[in-house]
Amino acid sequence: MFKRIEKYKCPRCESEDILEFDNFISCYKCHLDFDKKFLGVINDENILAREELKGIFDTFSKRDT
Repeated sequence: MFKRIEKYKCPRCESEDILEFDNFISCYKCHLDFDKKFLGVINDENILAREELKGIFDTFSKRDT
C-alpha cells in the first residue's frame, strides 16, 4: 500500500524522509501531506499541503450555508 522512496522531497521542509502513497506523499519531518499531481508542476513554495487545501475548501463550504 505504501513505500519509502528517495525520489520525492517535501516541498515545505525539503526533507527526503517521505512516505509515498498512490496519490500523495507524507512527510515524516513536518507531518504534512502533498498531492503528487502538484509536485514538479508547481514551484515548491506555492504548493499547499492537503491540510491547507482542506481548510480553504471548508471555509468556502461554510460560507454557502
